[in-house]
Amino acid sequence: VSSVMLMQELPYFGFRPIALVHDAGPLTKYLSSKGVEFLQTGLPYLDPKKSGIKALVHSVSIAPQIATFVRRNNIALTHVNDGRMIGSWTFSTLLARRPVVVHARQPWSKSRLSYACFRVASGRIAISSYVHNSMPDKIGRKTTLIANPFQAMVIDQSRAQAFVSGSAE
Repeated sequence: VSSVMLMQELPYFGFRPIALVHDAGPLTKYLSSKGVEFLQTGLPYLDPKKSGIKALVHSVSIAPQIATFVRRNNIALTHVNDGRMIGSWTFSTLLARRPVVVHARQPWSKSRLSYACFRVASGRIAISSYVHNSMPDKIGRKTTLIANPFQAMVIDQSRAQAFVSGSAE
């Protein structure tokens, strides 16, 4: 819900958000009902049955295909907010030399892949102090707390534009 709210408000700040979904399903129906633009990609994504080194290897193995998609479609910024999508898109987006924002919605789980993705991400968001406080110190210090649901009025347009253009601190 908060992601949809964010996507509905971003055009007022000069952004054109497009949700990328891997397959048709309940999410595509929901996005359509809310008038949110989306693209069904058919791209590979992290297998939820894989963990540990197998998950890391799988994430890296799908990165070139997703990175090519990101470059070809001139995606300026990727924002991911689900464990599988974080594992699927973080390395891919960085390989495409684009910024990626990872969005923590659940208490921290001890996953080396999650840790690596959060460490290399361009930006990090936690939806609550509960989620934020569960993060390892190195991750938590670099994570912004934005309470759910997202309120677009708190966006600093110049900082957002600088972040997307790569000129932010």
